[in-house]
Amino acid sequence: MDAIEVRGLVKDYPLHRGARAMLRNPLHQPVRRVLDHVDLAVAPGEVVGVLGGNGAGKTTLLKIIATIVRPTAGDVRVFGADAASAEREVRAAVAYAFSDDRSFYWRLTGRQNLEFFAAIDGLHGQRAREMIQQSAERVGIGASLDVPFSFYSSGMRQRLSLARALLRRSKILLLDEPTRSIDPVEVREIWSLIRKTLVSEEGVTVLLVTHQSQEAAAVCDRVAVLDGGQLRAQVCADELRRATEGLDGLTIGVEGLRAAALGRLRAVRGVREIALSQDHGEQQLEVWCDPGGLALPELIEVMTASGATVRSLVRSVPVSQLVARLAREGAPV
Repeated sequence: MDAIEVRGLVKDYPLHRGARAMLRNPLHQPVRRVLDHVDLAVAPGEVVGVLGGNGAGKTTLLKIIATIVRPTAGDVRVFGADAASAEREVRAAVAYAFSDDRSFYWRLTGRQNLEFFAAIDGLHGQRAREMIQQSAERVGIGASLDVPFSFYSSGMRQRLSLARALLRRSKILLLDEPTRSIDPVEVREIWSLIRKTLVSEEGVTVLLVTHQSQEAAAVCDRVAVLDGGQLRAQVCADELRRATEGLDGLTIGVEGLRAAALGRLRAVRGVREIALSQDHGEQQLEVWCDPGGLALPELIEVMTASGATVRSLVRSVPVSQLVARLAREGAPV
């Protein structure tokens, strides 16, 4: 029996219409299709990555499996339990680490936030205190638990989200970009926690959303590539590494970067193409460059001179180029 089984999954969101359009045709409701007949299976103890760019449908897929969002069509089963008719059973088996810090209370400390969510899951007293401390230490924020959440950096907030998921000791862990905004030096610690401790020692099944090919290849047994709501390919980690050959790039988290600066950035030596997008309220600049030929100091200088602030920088093959290559090579779905 698969830990997670997704069949024919479809999710449509209604599009906003103006008053004039509603008067002309009140019965017509246009929709935006976020997931388009997605099939995916995850075996017990397996780590499967969902790789794709912003807007590919990755987070929506996790939310449907976690029973937070209802699908338009299709089926989801968790250890055989139907997510539509056995929500309580599915929620007991699944823990979800959000990438959205709006789920936390900003005036409370990290510890108080975890105490609140532990109580929701039925954990109280000494048992709750022990699990909160243990989970926080596992993700590296044990010394910061009594700091107000509003003072946390983006990386610390991401770690607190992971600690919250670990409280439940669930059989399945759904991770939405678990290393987003975390210092690259510390990223490998999170990878080790997922791969060596949670999976190898505790037998947890992990479905991990990411837009970084390096993370997917380092942590996952298998990677499903989503693009435009459709599953374009499924590859093993070695196949993913081979697909990145000849491609190089950076994913840069920025703040205050204006579209007018993109032309100057494209003129920097070694840059082939760039793309600016919003992800969870943060700007992300994807840079596709010649292997080893990027004038990185010049790139940073152009951004800062335009008034932008660099928040994070990760070496990562541009997802758009990788998805195109995998789809072109006909990787099996």
